[in-house]
Amino acid sequence: MVKGVSKCVIEVNNTDSEYFERAILFVRPEKQDTHDDIVNYQAIRYLKSLGADKKRNNAKKKVYMFIMKLALMGSAGALVAFILMNI
Repeated sequence: MVKGVSKCVIEVNNTDSEYFERAILFVRPEKQDTHDDIVNYQAIRYLKSLGADKKRNNAKKKVYMFIMKLALMGSAGALVAFILMNI
């Protein structure tokens, strides 16, 4: 239940989440006079800090792990070749 008549509310319709279609944020009374662009930017920034942008981070992590696996396999192959050449 929302109490009070003079609440400033921001509704974010695109949350980039597979679970949530929108978010409703209440602006603090002392920040209600802040320019709309700044408040909107802060709202998006806040939602991203909650994990709304995790898909991009997971993709980066997968690429990093793939590169690390390739490097490990290359090192193992070089070690086996070195051992076989010195037998």
